[in-house]
Amino acid sequence: MVLGTRQGGLRFYDLRTPDKVVCESQAHGASVVGIVCGLGDHHGRFVTGSADGELKFHDLRKGEFGIHKRLEVHDSHHKLQLMQDHPNAALFATASSNVVSVWDCEGTKLGSNRFTSTFLS
Repeated sequence: MVLGTRQGGLRFYDLRTPDKVVCESQAHGASVVGIVCGLGDHHGRFVTGSADGELKFHDLRKGEFGIHKRLEVHDSHHKLQLMQDHPNAALFATASSNVVSVWDCEGTKLGSNRFTSTFLS
């Protein structure tokens, strides 16, 4: 189990062990707003997103929270607010106050939709 903190930290828990907390890392400079685990067949890999718009792609097989990719996905005016994985595909979405983007598990942006004042009205 991976837990993100308001201070930008990550904690990895193994509930089968007596100490529970396996490792901790200061992964982001802002609050962690989303964690997407196990995209597709990529067990041991997960993506974290912080309020400042940064995505980090982690691989536990590289030790602790091995970061193998970083992306700035939302600007400072529209902070990242939400991440959600797809239940049947190796995809996830990020959302800010005005943009929803869809990504694959390698960090390639597949599409985005920008909200306007007339969107769905």
